[in-house]
Amino acid sequence: MCVCDSLYRCDEDGLSLLHYACLCRHHELVAKLLVARADPDVRSVDGQTPLLMACSSGAVEVVNQLLSHGAEASFVDSSTGVSPLQIAEERGFFDVAAVLRRACNLPPAQIPTTMTDDDEDGDGDGDNDEEEERHGLVRRSGMNQQRRRQQRDNLFRD
Repeated sequence: MCVCDSLYRCDEDGLSLLHYACLCRHHELVAKLLVARADPDVRSVDGQTPLLMACSSGAVEVVNQLLSHGAEASFVDSSTGVSPLQIAEERGFFDVAAVLRRACNLPPAQIPTTMTDDDEDGDGDGDNDEEEERHGLVRRSGMNQQRRRQQRDNLFRD
């Protein structure tokens, strides 16, 4: 099999080698695939792109590589209705979000520093964490919001 064939071959979900390299934050492999002309905007069966995968894993170096090779930063996933920027911000990957904001010519994000009326427990996520408690996540005052989101995402991923 020619190396070119494996660049465009996908699994049953339509995920390419570039998708997996981005999801696993493997920036060296991503660089080699992009130099070999892998399509940075290839979409899986459900519309996932390598950029979405990199944003969901917080891989800022991979995001930069994809953007420098022409990946579309401003698209919206047709199956979920979310953009790479929304995914990065929701997961607390603010360094990735900053890169995407620059690529889309958007102003820097305004990160709230005060508790809202809906934020009953003061952790900044606007809920009272009943679901998190049910699943065994620890409620500690001062716990980093990004860490809590990562715990929650990892829990529901399994």
